[in-house]
Amino acid sequence: MRDLLESYVRKGLGSGASFCEVRFFEERSNNISVENGVARALGSGIVRGVGFRVIVADRWGFASTNALTQESLDSALADAIGGSRSIREHGGGGKGL
Repeated sequence: MRDLLESYVRKGLGSGASFCEVRFFEERSNNISVENGVARALGSGIVRGVGFRVIVADRWGFASTNALTQESLDSALADAIGGSRSIREHGGGGKGL
């Protein structure tokens, strides 16, 4: 996973970002449904995803996905870069955060 994420940092920097951060996240959950003091259902789940944070032309962009496919990761990175460019082109106020 580390190599994959590092490749997306390089891809973001190669696409015009002066800063590119890629974060993998994983959230695990467990739940119990109780009715009148009796456990009725048990459940658990795992949600995984990747978030991209970039700076292009002094503007921040962010996008994330929980679909860990190459197509979805490529799209999220493009959305983050496109978002920061859009802010710049449409007169987003002030410098980046």
